[in-house]
Amino acid sequence: MRYMHTAILLLSLIATSCALSEKPTMTENTPPDHPFRVSLSVSPFTNAMIASGVTFTDGKHHARTDEKLQRLFAAHGANEVYARIATSRKSIPGAGGDHSLEHGLARARMAKKLGLPFNPELGLWETLILKGQADLLRDLTSWGVATGCLSVIRPWGPALTSWGWEPMSLLHSKEKTAIARPSIQAMVEVLESPNPNALKTKILTFEKMKLSDDMFEAAAVFDVNKDGHLDIVCGSFWYEGPDFGTSHKICVISTQREGAEKLEGRYDLETITGYDDFANIPMDVNGDGYMDIVSGGWFGRTLLWRENPKGKPEEWGVHVIEEIGEIETIRIWDVDNDGDPEILPNTPLGPQQIFKLVRDDAGKGTGKFQKLTISDQPSGHGLGFGDINMDGRSDIVHQTGWLEAPENPLEEEWKRHSDLNLVGLVSAPILVLDINGDSLNDLIVGQAHDYGLAWHEQKRKADGTREWTKHDIDTTRSQYHTMALVDIDNDGAPELITGKRCLAHWGKDPGAFDPAGLYYFKINGGDFQLHIIDEGPIEEASGVGIYLWVADLDGNGWKDIVAPGKEGLYLFKNMGRPDVFR
Repeated sequence: MRYMHTAILLLSLIATSCALSEKPTMTENTPPDHPFRVSLSVSPFTNAMIASGVTFTDGKHHARTDEKLQRLFAAHGANEVYARIATSRKSIPGAGGDHSLEHGLARARMAKKLGLPFNPELGLWETLILKGQADLLRDLTSWGVATGCLSVIRPWGPALTSWGWEPMSLLHSKEKTAIARPSIQAMVEVLESPNPNALKTKILTFEKMKLSDDMFEAAAVFDVNKDGHLDIVCGSFWYEGPDFGTSHKICVISTQREGAEKLEGRYDLETITGYDDFANIPMDVNGDGYMDIVSGGWFGRTLLWRENPKGKPEEWGVHVIEEIGEIETIRIWDVDNDGDPEILPNTPLGPQQIFKLVRDDAGKGTGKFQKLTISDQPSGHGLGFGDINMDGRSDIVHQTGWLEAPENPLEEEWKRHSDLNLVGLVSAPILVLDINGDSLNDLIVGQAHDYGLAWHEQKRKADGTREWTKHDIDTTRSQYHTMALVDIDNDGAPELITGKRCLAHWGKDPGAFDPAGLYYFKINGGDFQLHIIDEGPIEEASGVGIYLWVADLDGNGWKDIVAPGKEGLYLFKNMGRPDVFR
């Protein structure tokens, strides 16, 4: 009976919220640019019910904690976390509902963790608020109205005027309840910062487009036919910009279905296909002025390139570079710093190899590659590039150590260091960045086939030896297989863009059937802040596959995200910040 009761309760809350959102109530004194909003959110009352043993359910999923309940609400359309702060700083024993500042902060922290906006209501009850707290709320309200971080103010009682504060004048409304601009996820930083005005966080908005149901897991962006518009390449097809509504076949790519039987009962097995295409790297291999594609895969064990037929709508020729063993993915990096990138496959079972395109005297590609093997040990799952020892040269990072670049990287021996040992099958790429500003480069590492995303802080001991300290970024999501560092919000600093590689091992990985997701993280000197771009069931939401791409496709000055994967090919057009936050 309890499950039935709580299912009805949850679904009725969802229905009520949707109904209110469809027909907002406005008054003649409501500012026209301040739309009403409704939050479907946990509260002190759901707190009390959970504490009493109630389990919330929608019939499929069950929630026995605040966080899980909010995730359940989010799955049904909730897009923010709400809290009323209306009594004292500390919780009041025996109060009908906990509306304290402490409770509000707890809700704000949860919103930050879940990547949801936080919507605070400040209720100023004169019988409950102390003078000191009123001063705090006055400052907070002034900041909130100016930046759009505050939702509702309810000043009740004549004593507030005697304190010299008339908050409603700030909102240009004489109503007891006034709506300010939509809030952003900011309450924690505001209340815990000595300088609230220093907060600069802004939320980006994206337009989501599904371009194809095909299950290719790698994509790239470049002008295929040199018509002045960027196009999208993904597996066997390329999609013409600027609207990407027309697709052209590139070639047939071998399929891989071994293990797909694990999905029986969850998905239609007739529609589930894996492709042996684990990277799409643009490179003018033959020097004809048109970008070709370098690729390879685990099952075919072959590094190859596909020849662009000079933009014509016909199939591309396929050329073998070399059979090198199982390829987890491929990345490019300018190893010798000559301005032209080299090809570096991640072959977990084999040594690290570098393939340099042979160019003619004019610097054009000849269609041939020079191979260099720089290690005699298996590379392991994962690959990264960056200056580890801060000598100005780019080193190579593996799961079980790093290779120090010599002065002449294509001619001299690379020295292996074993002070690094990353646990698990880690991401490709492993990202190298000085996260905390101590002039030592750190690592950002995802678990490609398990739960977890973390950064590893590089430290130097007094004797000069190196050690690494792990700091978790997210432990609740799995299959962080690929990622990128790109300034996606135009603030001058890179963000971490990543997400889930859905069904990487056909459901064998931990968390394989958890929601798909695409995210960006503000790095904040190591205090990573999650922003959810898309998240939900694999039938509805996007992950990032094994090779995502970030570029400004529509020329609006904001970088977009191309997200391939077994869930289909998606384009997320970055529309920048909503006008209300500018």
